[in-house]
Amino acid sequence: MKISVVRDILEANERIAQQNSELFKKNNMFVINLMSSPGAGKTSLLEKSIDALKDEMNIGVIEGDVPS
Repeated sequence: MKISVVRDILEANERIAQQNSELFKKNNMFVINLMSSPGAGKTSLLEKSIDALKDEMNIGVIEGDVPS
C-alpha cells in the first residue's frame, strides 16, 4: 500500500516537471534547478551570477525551503 502512494507522488511530480519544461521551452526560457546542502554556497553563486548577467538578460529566482 505505501509503495503505491510513493509511486503516485513520484508520477505526479514527473508530470508537473514535464509541464513546466514544456512551458519554459515555449517561452524560450533558460531554467536552472539549483539544489544542495545548507551552506554549500547556493546564495553566493546566485548573487554573483545575477550581478554578472543582469545587463544581458532578465533574471528571476524562485526560492523554496524544505521544512526541517
